[in-house]
Amino acid sequence: MNTEQLLKSLELELLSFDCRHNLVRINELLADDFFECGKTGNMFWKKECLESLPDEKAKKLEARDIIVHILAENIWQVRYIADIQWDGEELTSSFRTSLWRKTKLW
Repeated sequence: MNTEQLLKSLELELLSFDCRHNLVRINELLADDFFECGKTGNMFWKKECLESLPDEKAKKLEARDIIVHILAENIWQVRYIADIQWDGEELTSSFRTSLWRKTKLW
């Protein structure tokens, strides 16, 4: 598996309910200095993700149109469109991006 395929696979794994409800795996995949900007503009750090993801109640969470781009040696950007549906709400789509730093994980 090449780096692009691996990163697509890891990003999709992070979106899977099996992973999102598995604290051990989330901890392995997210860097200690991980942070995320949510759709409201609020910042979420690794600790907050570890606390909240296992209880997440999304009905649907999928990625499409995934593009992987190298930014620098050992730094990659993954861009995609996320389709998310929460219970009782309509499906929404948003542009997402994440950065991956090569570590012992891959």
